[in-house]
Amino acid sequence: ACVLRFWGLSFGLPRLYLEDEEFFVQPALRVASGKLDPKWYGAPGQPIIYSTAAIFRVVNKTINLTEGSSLPINLNYQSHITQFQAAGRALPALLGALTVIPIYLITSRWSKRAGLWASGLVATSFYLVDEAHIIRPDVAQTFFIVWMIYFGIRIAEDPKRWLPYILLAVSFGLGVTTKYPTLFFVVPLF
Repeated sequence: ACVLRFWGLSFGLPRLYLEDEEFFVQPALRVASGKLDPKWYGAPGQPIIYSTAAIFRVVNKTINLTEGSSLPINLNYQSHITQFQAAGRALPALLGALTVIPIYLITSRWSKRAGLWASGLVATSFYLVDEAHIIRPDVAQTFFIVWMIYFGIRIAEDPKRWLPYILLAVSFGLGVTTKYPTLFFVVPLF
């Protein structure tokens, strides 16, 4: 899952062909430059925007250290767009690869073989691999929804344990703030 998702993260760069990335990159640059308000709440995408901003700050500091400069993030971004974009794309790639874990945990309840097949299919799914190469909230939303399902199963198995409730709530909160359609999963969870 990691190899397929991290290989080719810099495709198309330095030219940006994907309009959707800019909806998250520009607010992330705004946050990374010190403004806490991204001024865009369309998906809403806040976990993606703020995480990408943190990644951009690290890239900016690394570039300034290696080049012996102290340029602001906006100027470094213009000069090193490939490094910034590829580093930002690492977040959805990582979340996409990590989605294999809850898929295995859910399906291995039936059998280990089912768990291996399901996690193998998720690891090699062309659509999931393709989506993990782009800075947008779809992969993160999937990651949080799959964890919600896992914690929902844990609650159904043992409703007296409180930790799965907390982890379900955290996954749900992160999922909704990543992309609004996560709200549709409230009814099935109950």
